[in-house]
Amino acid sequence: MKILVYFLAIVLLICNMNEAEQCPSKILYPIKTNNGWGYIDCNGTVKIEPKYSSANFMFNDVSLVSKRDTIILLNRTGDEIKKLPIEEPWPADFDGKSLRIEHHDSVFFYDLKGNEFLALSRTPYFNISGFFSCNRLLLSSANGFCYIDSQGETKAKFKKGVPSSFDEESGLAAIFFKNKTCFIDTTGEIKFCFKVEDGNGFSYGLALIQHKNEKFFIDKFGKKVIDVSQYDEAFSFVGEMAEIRKAGKAGFIDKTGKEVIPPIYNRVDFFYSGVVAVQPTRERKFYFIDQNNRKIIEQSFDYVEPPGFVGDLAWVKKAGKKGWINKKGEFVWIEDNE
Repeated sequence: MKILVYFLAIVLLICNMNEAEQCPSKILYPIKTNNGWGYIDCNGTVKIEPKYSSANFMFNDVSLVSKRDTIILLNRTGDEIKKLPIEEPWPADFDGKSLRIEHHDSVFFYDLKGNEFLALSRTPYFNISGFFSCNRLLLSSANGFCYIDSQGETKAKFKKGVPSSFDEESGLAAIFFKNKTCFIDTTGEIKFCFKVEDGNGFSYGLALIQHKNEKFFIDKFGKKVIDVSQYDEAFSFVGEMAEIRKAGKAGFIDKTGKEVIPPIYNRVDFFYSGVVAVQPTRERKFYFIDQNNRKIIEQSFDYVEPPGFVGDLAWVKKAGKKGWINKKGEFVWIEDNE
């Protein structure tokens, strides 16, 4: 009997190890059938039966789904943590950390357990930014703008300028004025300013500055770290990569400024999970490449849903099929054509 118990324990351990190797990200992927929306794992195994009106990715063991006139916080075992009635289809959003629900005159925020932690009246504001970043939420009114924390307490207030939300990696936000851009910390203190013609806020720890013929990225101390003046266009970092364009073609640089993907592609998506979908020419064919500019899948696809691979799977269309593929290019889930 004891030998049998040990044997079963070893089998379970091996199974769990294999599952961890096959689905290291533990993301659940939304699928659609004639019965509604549900979830699969990276092997295409149905984990939550399709029955919902809509569904998001499930990253942190909780996701947002809807069922007729109700928004539902759902966990990975299919338990409905919280049900919230809504006024219209999808006046709600979810960033994996909190749930935001829109009403005609108010905006409500809920934590992952479904507990309301903040309610804001729309009356004084013409804009309430999407979600909290660095525990700061941007509110704009006719008299200026302010940043509040998750308790609703004002932490910084300004009368002029066009503000951005905070960047988690640098802890800074940008305020754009006519001839300069200033960067503030979460207390509202101005850390440094740049005279610019154009520029972006911080994204993943770096900010793009453009002035006359210069284009460069700065770090959170205001130090110039990457010069991209040689390119026609440069874009903010998304993760560890930033898109650059030259002569109408796109490629990528990394955070050291190294050109990891030369600008040779007609179109590129965002680097995600170490992989990016690219369109070599105007022909409607897409390939997946890695950070070494090598194809990870030899075959091409007719369409790739941005951002491409999310963890282990990507949603594509090919030869009349549409659904989720793995990094071998194999369909693990094919959506019905109906």
